[in-house]
Amino acid sequence: MRDPIVVGALTEPRDEAGHGTCGLYQPAGERVQLLRITLDTGGIRGQVDEYLKDGGKPLPAIVPDGYGVYIKDPEQETHIAAILVRGKARLLVDLGQGSTGRDSAGDMVAFLKLIAPKLLAVTGTPSSNPSQKTWS
Repeated sequence: MRDPIVVGALTEPRDEAGHGTCGLYQPAGERVQLLRITLDTGGIRGQVDEYLKDGGKPLPAIVPDGYGVYIKDPEQETHIAAILVRGKARLLVDLGQGSTGRDSAGDMVAFLKLIAPKLLAVTGTPSSNPSQKTWS
């Protein structure tokens, strides 16, 4: 995709979690949303656990004290979403339209490894359970 339409803004975290939403859309036609990233302070372990109970797959360790899940859309091969939580900080990524024939889960994990350490490197949101291990 070249020259997507970008809407929104994400703030970089300082003493507490950053926040905001950013979306990328196709530049022509129906302007389908390709990617949505949301950063907020709604991080709770229970939300991740519920998605895991419903068949979501755990994310590998991406940030210290982080835990997360990704969910593939059974109706659309390339649609995948992920939730990654560290303390109160929550990063939601929705890849609405990946590339056919590619590993959407692998692409999601690689993308999270690029953006999550900076967006979730929040000094004010330690893990609610310091002895909690990260997903592996």
